[in-house]
Amino acid sequence: MKKVLFAAICVVLISSVAVAQDFPRAEIFAGYSLGRVGGDAGELYDAWDAMLEGGPDSFSSSQWFKMGFVGSAAFNVNEYFGIEAMFNFNSGTMAEFSDDSGLEGTDSVSGEQNAKLFAFMAGPRFTYRGSEAVTPFAHFLVGMNRLSLDYEASCSYEGGDCTEEFVDMVQSETDGLFFIEDSDVGFAFAVGGGLDVNVNESFAVRVIQVDFIKAFHGEGDDDFSLANLNLAFGAVFRVGN
Repeated sequence: MKKVLFAAICVVLISSVAVAQDFPRAEIFAGYSLGRVGGDAGELYDAWDAMLEGGPDSFSSSQWFKMGFVGSAAFNVNEYFGIEAMFNFNSGTMAEFSDDSGLEGTDSVSGEQNAKLFAFMAGPRFTYRGSEAVTPFAHFLVGMNRLSLDYEASCSYEGGDCTEEFVDMVQSETDGLFFIEDSDVGFAFAVGGGLDVNVNESFAVRVIQVDFIKAFHGEGDDDFSLANLNLAFGAVFRVGN
């Protein structure tokens, strides 16, 4: 009788462990990120676009940052709930201009505004595993966002580059076109989710991940916020099934 009871307990324990581990303990994601800058920055883009008529010979601006990557690690507590940490990086040229009409006797003047966005956030993730083919999920993350701005100006005179002092003058003359060079770290949160197509128990393809990222920068009268949209896709590696 004791042997039968012991065997029954073992079967129950083994079965419970098998059920408890019928999901990956961790899911690692790495992929490409495409970001669109919004929020208060949208007013700046509108101002730049208004300068196209009667402005420099060539002027362009873009809210889409095509250079970026994203990575995350989700640690699952059970089949449906886990804790996720995610980082996201995007960079791009926000605006650029060139003017061959000359400034203060120069042959040509040009400039560009570059930006880099880096976010690191963590929070809960909710996953539905009712299908063997696909695995949808949603998450809410909080953390920080770092915005770095880099403005560059250049000019030419009689076929050669202008002196450093003259470039500084050109930059001061065109500061009104761009943000000044600066960087700031602010609070951020992200709401989003995605869809994984399951290849096997250990590997999946994330066909889409969409995140709305809200970030707050500056202080006092100089505060502003960004409302960015990020799209991502890539590979998911699952461990600890």
